[in-house]
Amino acid sequence: MDYAYQLNQVTKNFGSFAALKSVSLTIPVGSFLSITGESGAGKTTLLRILGGDEEPSSGNISRISLNGNRLSSSTLQSLRKQVAFIRQDLRLLENENVFENVAAPLRISACPSKTMRRRVEAALAEFELDKKAKMKIESLSGGERQRVAIARAIASNTSVLLADEPTSSLDRDWSWKVFEAFIRLNREGRTVVLASHDQSIVQALKKPALCLKRGVPIDLGGLCTF
Repeated sequence: MDYAYQLNQVTKNFGSFAALKSVSLTIPVGSFLSITGESGAGKTTLLRILGGDEEPSSGNISRISLNGNRLSSSTLQSLRKQVAFIRQDLRLLENENVFENVAAPLRISACPSKTMRRRVEAALAEFELDKKAKMKIESLSGGERQRVAIARAIASNTSVLLADEPTSSLDRDWSWKVFEAFIRLNREGRTVVLASHDQSIVQALKKPALCLKRGVPIDLGGLCTF
């Protein structure tokens, strides 16, 4: 079985605090995994390890056929080009307009200009941002900024999408539009890993789920699979 990620006894410590404790997990290529748990359970830390923002304190991780828990800077850059990561802090380019923010990953990957424009315009239209394409990020509301970050990830041509609480500033209707977009991308072959504290959403998605409690995977009577 091809896998996007394989973790073996991964632990992550921040000083004396263990954010993750002995997590073993395989995420197959083209799968959709939800990660749930209360605030502080370790969801963000796990996604940051998957995305290459953090390295395990102990244990091993293989990422998208890039093996080992010590990556050179060039290998890490290659990894990040394969991953679209919707972080809680969004990391938008404040001095650029909406179009340029959504286009940024495609420019980095040297996507042909016509293809880039087509993908960006489609993502902007899907999230009702097409009329705001020339607006600077600083002029947008919190919900609009979050939709820009999501559109940027949707437009990218990466093989993996990581999403950390991607709908925290969105209402229920917009949240479901986002999840429907994730499901569509997954059907098209992209590996999707979603972190959400909202177990009702995780249950409604009807996808395999991993539940964390204080950094440890737990079983919630069928909700979580390992």
